[in-house]
Amino acid sequence: MPLVRRAWLAARVAGIAGALLLVASAATAASKESLRLNLGLGAVLDDNFLEYSDGQVADFKAGVNPDRYSIESVDDVTIEPTASLTYERERRRGAGRTLRMRWTGSFQGKNGTADHGSGSLLWEEAFGKGRSLTLSVYELPNYYVRQLFDEDLPSGTGATRYRRASFALTLASIAWKQRVAPRTLVSVAYQYERRNYNDDFLERDSDTHEPGAGLDWTQRGGRLGFGTNIAYRASSARAEDGNDPAGITPDDPDVSYHGVVLGAEGRVQLARGRSGRLVAEAAYELRTRDYTSDRVADRSHFDRQDQLNDLTLGLRWNPPGPFSLRTFYQHENNHASFGALNPPTTDPASYSENRIGASLTYGTTLWKR
Repeated sequence: MPLVRRAWLAARVAGIAGALLLVASAATAASKESLRLNLGLGAVLDDNFLEYSDGQVADFKAGVNPDRYSIESVDDVTIEPTASLTYERERRRGAGRTLRMRWTGSFQGKNGTADHGSGSLLWEEAFGKGRSLTLSVYELPNYYVRQLFDEDLPSGTGATRYRRASFALTLASIAWKQRVAPRTLVSVAYQYERRNYNDDFLERDSDTHEPGAGLDWTQRGGRLGFGTNIAYRASSARAEDGNDPAGITPDDPDVSYHGVVLGAEGRVQLARGRSGRLVAEAAYELRTRDYTSDRVADRSHFDRQDQLNDLTLGLRWNPPGPFSLRTFYQHENNHASFGALNPPTTDPASYSENRIGASLTYGTTLWKR
């Protein structure tokens, strides 16, 4: 990601976070307050980081259609530094306030074209008795998708008709949690998602709405835990770039869709003692997408249905002291089906991806009273 964009994101996040901290400082005195810094560094080995289909991977390795790829390899090692600053104020009977600012980077070992950074802000108000309201904002200013076909470029000129596709992503969410039993929480949430693509692919700009609900149970003492969630996603794309004659069906793709999200996760404490606590984690998520394009010429999305399965297994070790370590394995598989025979395309379709990684986190309290 260009240095100017990185500086812009850092300044914007720092400014908003500073304002939130000033608000917190101006509030009435609390029984306990603290400011905590967390720094992390992770490394992830990904065998298909741009989610290419088997056919696209074969084409890339064979050197076929080189203008469709601007990468050195389909696999890579990603370095992921993180930094967060958290202000907490605890009041009586479980009430309190949490403000968190977080930055995350993603830097490829061989494919710098896909580097990016993101920032987030979180505000949580706890009202006691297991009730809390959380507001959060997430920004990713420049995410590389891949090279995509640009139908607006003239054919037969000998020049490539594939262009770099990237977007800026903004997420805003609100969630309410409520304890319904001594160790059981239920939640309802809503998330809004905005994607703004670069000028070559304005037709892919979209707004996505995702309402959902969840349940989380923890055994007494915290040895076992289980959570589940369900959500519905509806995405509406711009579906035109504005250069088609009036009354003519646009020749642009329509990436609008709707679908469900089903998830479950479990955690179990394997060991606890002088060497710290070791916890095993497992999570599964199912996502469906029914594309709503009514354009027969839109062969990548017309009468298309996707089903994505995502499985994650992890181990987390929290030894005494300021450090913690997490390792994980993730397998993701997306199956795309079409109503008619679909020719090879550069759009993401059926693919499989495996990721294995580890991260080390350091945490320290900068101030408390």
